[in-house]
Amino acid sequence: LQRIIGEDVRIETRLDPEAWPVGGDPELLTQMLVNLVVNARDAMPEGGTVIIATANRVVDASFCAQHLEARPGQYCRLSVADTGAGMDEVTLSRIFEPFFTTKEAGQGSGLGLSVVYGLVRDLGGWIEVASRPRQGTTFYIYLPRYLAGEEGCALEPRSDGISTLPAGRNEQILVVEDDPDIRRIVVAYLEGHGYRPLAAATAEEAMVLVEEHEGALDLVFADVVLPGRSGLELARQVREICPQCRILLTSGYTDLKSRIEEIKELGLPYIDKPYRLPTLLARIHDLLR
Repeated sequence: LQRIIGEDVRIETRLDPEAWPVGGDPELLTQMLVNLVVNARDAMPEGGTVIIATANRVVDASFCAQHLEARPGQYCRLSVADTGAGMDEVTLSRIFEPFFTTKEAGQGSGLGLSVVYGLVRDLGGWIEVASRPRQGTTFYIYLPRYLAGEEGCALEPRSDGISTLPAGRNEQILVVEDDPDIRRIVVAYLEGHGYRPLAAATAEEAMVLVEEHEGALDLVFADVVLPGRSGLELARQVREICPQCRILLTSGYTDLKSRIEEIKELGLPYIDKPYRLPTLLARIHDLLR
């Protein structure tokens, strides 16, 4: 996390040593936490502190009456707080909408918090946010306590094999993504799973790296929509220069839908955005084996 967010932001942890276990894929929990911490960093362009805390919470009917998505039960609450500028009520009301962002053009897609919202729901919990202008923001995630052997207490850990995939074998992967947050997160994730990632923000930057590493590049993972030349144009060029290199494309549903025939014509695999990191890892693993 510290590597992803840089030196100007300090991470402080306040973890309850008696925190209850929760059921779910550790990779999905990692993605959720990374997205929240990156969002906190972006709220503090001049630096600040991110506080990550855990606490046990028993939710009763009176709490549920005041919190729309809450359900009675025992929960481990994960909170991520920042010391940034905070948000007004209008921004708060839209914060989990896909593609809603307060960032300037080219500084991020706005997908991070909508992905977090979906991940939390998949894990059987819910997310709340508290914020006021100039007073920072805190996200509270309630995840059901996992009680082994008891039905309905929490989701069972995933059994689809994604989280038990073998690590990479030091293969070199070029990540071509113009969203700086997504690019940074994917690169860090691949590094942590046994791959050697390179990164580029445009097709032009990517081609420089392809030519430099010709013969040593195992896979190119590229967004279809890029500034300047598209990911499809890049894919064609990569095939000419580096025919043994695997290619995996990604983009949002609308972009993929409009280019799907072209993608099929080229016979290229693709993954919808927003994607989950374990799903991406599984696709890369399959393509390289």
